[in-house]
Amino acid sequence: MKAIYGMLLFVMVGLNACQSQSSHESVEALQFSEMIASDPNAVLLDVRTPAEYQEGHIKGAKNMDYYQDSFESELDKLDKTKPYLVYCTVGGRSGSVANLMVKKGFLHVHDLSGGIDAWESKGLPVTLSTD
Repeated sequence: MKAIYGMLLFVMVGLNACQSQSSHESVEALQFSEMIASDPNAVLLDVRTPAEYQEGHIKGAKNMDYYQDSFESELDKLDKTKPYLVYCTVGGRSGSVANLMVKKGFLHVHDLSGGIDAWESKGLPVTLSTD
């Protein structure tokens, strides 16, 4: 009987460990800014349309249009072990993308709560260039 309980415990711990390998967290603008500054390996993804991106984006962000048919295949090309910081206008698309990324096996995904609107409301900088 102890062997059965031991085996069940082993399986439950193993399943829990697998689930905890991927994470998605929504973070406020100031924390998002700190994450950008503190992790040079983080990939900043702007999932808005190219037109929205050109109107103002966070410096260093890579634009990947959520509405493009190729969006998921473009996600599949990314390194799943890197940390990703995802944002859109108000947080809807980035939340969906973050959930999708976790389902696809990305290990560390954070999305900007309130999107770039929240970012700008805190007086944080945006750029108009296409860097």
